[in-house]
Amino acid sequence: MGSFEKDIMNEVRRETQGFFDSFSRRYKGKPVSTVKAALAREWKSKMDGKMTDPELTDYATLISEGTRIQVK
Repeated sequence: MGSFEKDIMNEVRRETQGFFDSFSRRYKGKPVSTVKAALAREWKSKMDGKMTDPELTDYATLISEGTRIQVK
């Protein structure tokens, strides 16, 4: 992978990590169903993408429990 590609991948990681960190601060401790609905909505709006239902459930559960999501 060239330098340009690495730079792009690093930027995507930073942006995605920033999204999860911000979202998690706002939704930590809330019911999984609430987190899941908000995550689907905000991911589509801010990250211009979709997650599968199992992904939403997994992430929402972690966020609700207060577990930090680490983007690699």
